[in-house]
Amino acid sequence: MQHRNIKYNYSEWTTYNGKKASGYSCEAFNHHPYHVQTFSTELEQDMITQIDEYIDNRDKYEARREQTNKAAKEFYNSMGHNVVDNEPLEQWELCGKPNCNETKLQNSPLCSYHWDIANS
Repeated sequence: MQHRNIKYNYSEWTTYNGKKASGYSCEAFNHHPYHVQTFSTELEQDMITQIDEYIDNRDKYEARREQTNKAAKEFYNSMGHNVVDNEPLEQWELCGKPNCNETKLQNSPLCSYHWDIANS
């Protein structure tokens, strides 16, 4: 299935208590500026609405990502990391943990999430 050249899937399954269930899922927005691994909806119209939201409002998501990156750089610089202001976080390498698609911190093999876990 697809909408606006974005693929999504329909699935049916049986829940733990024997009830039939179904839904739609999409993994097409797991890149800059969205970084959404996957999202799901019960109704196909809701899937179409969410795909439209991401495509039609890319500028909004880029602005949010830029603000998030700026805040992350300021925080990690305050913690002694040397994050270069003009270096986009999206160009960094990925975290070294299996199945993690987040960018790793500079001078660290881990993303901020896994770094926080390892240092708490």
